Amino acid sequence: NSTKKILQAIKKLSGEDADTFIEQYNRVMKEGIYIDQVNKELLLDIVKYKSSTEEGLVSFEDYMSRGDSEKKEIYYIVGDDEKVLRNSPHLEAYKKANIEVHIMDDKEVDSIVTPMIGAYKEWSLKDITTIDAPDSKSEEEKEEISKEFKSLTDKIKEVLGEEVKEVKTSTRLTSSPSCVIKDSSDPMAGMAAMFAQMGQEMPEIPLILEINPDHEMIKKLDSLDDKSLFDDLSWILLDSAKLSEGLEPKDKGAFAQRVASLATKAL
Repeated sequence: NSTKKILQAIKKLSGEDADTFIEQYNRVMKEGIYIDQVNKELLLDIVKYKSSTEEGLVSFEDYMSRGDSEKKEIYYIVGDDEKVLRNSPHLEAYKKANIEVHIMDDKEVDSIVTPMIGAYKEWSLKDITTIDAPDSKSEEEKEEISKEFKSLTDKIKEVLGEEVKEVKTSTRLTSSPSCVIKDSSDPMAGMAAMFAQMGQEMPEIPLILEINPDHEMIKKLDSLDDKSLFDDLSWILLDSAKLSEGLEPKDKGAFAQRVASLATKAL
């Protein structure tokens, strides 16, 4: 059909012509993946994304040429602010392991389209905010760390209550004290496309708070006797983790007060 011929011609574009076209029509192409199932594969060949390791925009094919051909996984992170995504704690372990991640900063489209793609030429698409990060520790070591900090994670969960589904030790963090992740097992997690079709807002999925057991703040928190200070720091761990993902603290006023209180004590 005529659409297919046009897409095939677009696919043959190279150099500056290809870059100019993609800059103007990338979003339309991504929307097409969702709408046009007949030409979905061709559209997947054309669309491009920003990268955590490369300059400019890269295609899935580009990513695969540099990726692990045994694992066959394409990693990505979705949000609406490129700078926030590039500074996300979720990227720390991938930067350390020199693993490329697609930076998808058109949340309105990417959060719906990317999960429904599922895979590209047998390479699975993986949202790094819902999976375990690359890590050199054995399962036994992880279990040992989890047990060592169980008392602390339980205490933080008690303070935060229903604001988080779970608090656990992290293997993805290298420099940040905490991060929030989505619960991939939540029944709502894969339903963004369905809600978009109905024109409805996606309900909030309960977040999991991960803490970095190697961070100085976490080590000090573990031996802290001051209940009021412990509570404040627990909330700051959650709220600062949310902010680093472009999310807002539930109570911005309380967050500001806690930070001001800590700053005063530090003087």
